[in-house]
Amino acid sequence: MASFRLERPDLFADGSVVKAYAAAGFHAGAPGAVAAQATVSGGVADLTGLVSGLEYVAVGGEHTVAFSPGAEEELPVLFGSGDLLGAAVSVPPKAHVLDVRDGTAASPALIGVSASCSRTDATTRAELNAMGPEGTDGPDGATILRAAIKGAPTSQVQISSVVAEAWQTGAYEGTGADACPIQGRARTSGGATGRAIGAYLEANREAAGGGQQGLEIRVKNSSGASDSYVSGAPSKSMGIWLNASSAGEANSAAAIQIGHGFSRSFDVGLAANASSVATAFLRDDSASKITLDIHGEHSEAAIMIREKAGPITFNTAAGNFKLQQAHVENAFMTGTKAGDGVILTGEKPIHIGVGAGRASLRVGSNVAIGSAAADSFGGGAGVTFLANAVTPPSTNPAAGGVLYVEGGALKWRGSSGTVTEVAKA
Repeated sequence: MASFRLERPDLFADGSVVKAYAAAGFHAGAPGAVAAQATVSGGVADLTGLVSGLEYVAVGGEHTVAFSPGAEEELPVLFGSGDLLGAAVSVPPKAHVLDVRDGTAASPALIGVSASCSRTDATTRAELNAMGPEGTDGPDGATILRAAIKGAPTSQVQISSVVAEAWQTGAYEGTGADACPIQGRARTSGGATGRAIGAYLEANREAAGGGQQGLEIRVKNSSGASDSYVSGAPSKSMGIWLNASSAGEANSAAAIQIGHGFSRSFDVGLAANASSVATAFLRDDSASKITLDIHGEHSEAAIMIREKAGPITFNTAAGNFKLQQAHVENAFMTGTKAGDGVILTGEKPIHIGVGAGRASLRVGSNVAIGSAAADSFGGGAGVTFLANAVTPPSTNPAAGGVLYVEGGALKWRGSSGTVTEVAKA
């Protein structure tokens, strides 16, 4: 048989009785048979008649401590009983200080919460500022639960203050039985003037050799079946799912808004790494009045399309109309390099509206019409060059005429078939 000296005067007062139970199958409501008991004297309770190496739970009043005879010190304070679950490994290491368990695979917990922290707060701004730093809503001031971890200089792994996992193996028709490890709800009411913030995340890089990211989301699809985007309903796998207010409530302002509240900027607002998106980087299935509304002043371009980016395609029931750069190597839609700047494909016309007292189409330099081997402006500026017609008109146009060049001569064919030479070659 073995004994264990329990020295926890911070938990068990002198004169109190401490009872030991076998940890296997222990539950606060039905602890089982008493394995040993002792009265605390001088902050010490000597528990005897135990089995060496077996885990026990010492209970006295509202406090519980897990221990094992033969161990150098008692195990962490244990609340409840149940299976020890890990977030990433099937057999996680035991807790150092506090262990809360509730339910086993054979006897799972039912409705209710396993642990509860509640606080009604009346902290003043003066009290928070006195604690410092002034003007901030410090996490050490008005907080119900604080978790902090600091890696020593010898630490070589990713450290985490809080790790939460929700593992669902049940199913329910209708709304479904989801798994949600973290749920945050913020609420303001009455005379409150602050914002309701569901979650606040801050990453601070103090070393030049490191990096920082406010949030990392990884969507792992281990089902073996790839998912596609679904319009009008939640897709089966998503990185972020944003919804405005419930039905009958007011609309919200912006789904995603990038701010400038601290006088610093992001290099890129939204970015997708190479090969990270398969079908469409941005897709709009909404009925919004405007898909892309550009307001700010942009020194280089409101929309920049780089070389090899592909054409701009307008898809209609009658076919596609594409606006694209002509050549990969020397095509620039700004017209700053030699070569054709824009190619229109699909044989669709371009309709240009009529301005009030202004030209509908204005070209600041020369204009060339036709498919000649080379444009020839005769040294002129602000002139129009018409190339020889590849095939002169052979039938009469209806309700109008055709202007063309043949052999260098400007000609006109009217609707009656008369061909008039307007200017000689």
